Amino acid sequence: MLSILWFIIQLFKYCGTEPRCSELYSDNMALIQRIDKQLGRNTWYPNDTISSDWDVLQAIVTTLRRFPRTPLVSHVKGHQDNNTAYALLSLKAQLNVDADTAASLFQTDHGASRYLVPIIAGNSAQLIINDKTVTYGYVKTIRNAYAYPLLKIYIDQRNKSYKWALSTIDCTSLAASCHRPHAHPHLAATPNNRPQLTVPPT
Repeated sequence: MLSILWFIIQLFKYCGTEPRCSELYSDNMALIQRIDKQLGRNTWYPNDTISSDWDVLQAIVTTLRRFPRTPLVSHVKGHQDNNTAYALLSLKAQLNVDADTAASLFQTDHGASRYLVPIIAGNSAQLIINDKTVTYGYVKTIRNAYAYPLLKIYIDQRNKSYKWALSTIDCTSLAASCHRPHAHPHLAATPNNRPQLTVPPT
């Protein structure tokens, strides 16, 4: 949404007139709700600034306020073409499908992992840990960055005889797997949501 807002701003700037836009559509209801909430007040509170993707949100809100008349941001249900022919969809639904298709094609042809992102205007500080920009889950990320090295040292000290085996474990992949729901019989969830290895019946 931020990119199209800036496109409209630059387009009207090139034409020498004030930017105008009556309505925008998004299939991200959570984003729309956050935008509406912030447009209803003039202050950013400290807790707002540590919410997920706050840098992008504040840039969107700031840009919307540059219009003489704030555009209405409406919701359009995504992926409607899954059950309805494209030609039978409303114009806003068709545009949503077109945008999704263009985004998918771009990721296929030019997609890349970008761990460092530039600071957006209005965002005065940015958290970077291990050469990666952090845009959400600040408390957990900081805690893990501090605890993981100490935990690894502790495990190495307690398992010196098996250090060669521990070095073969891809901890990143293991952690990602443990935080996803599993349908495999050898993995079960304990009350504290930590996976527990069980032996399937023979």
